[in-house]
Amino acid sequence: TFGGIMTAYLVWRGMRLDSIGFWRGISSAAGLAGTFVYHFMARRMSLIQTGMWSVVFQFFCLSLSYASLFMDDFSTSLAMLIAGVCASRVGLWVFDISV
Repeated sequence: TFGGIMTAYLVWRGMRLDSIGFWRGISSAAGLAGTFVYHFMARRMSLIQTGMWSVVFQFFCLSLSYASLFMDDFSTSLAMLIAGVCASRVGLWVFDISV
């Protein structure tokens, strides 16, 4: 999530605080969207399948964030990191509700 460590890292990499605030809001909205995705998925598959789908989705998104650490281009690296963290919030909240 966009906690203190993530915020400090993004500031260290040169990102402006207003941009960080914007992406923290997007990340929170993605978490909220996860509650709606849960209801959509739970109607179409079992509770166990919904939980497994969310774990796999979250792992994929966080793998994207992990891969960003090895990119040479800083702007691409930050974009991958932020996109992966924001999208992983959907999987996190779907799993949290399904458990």
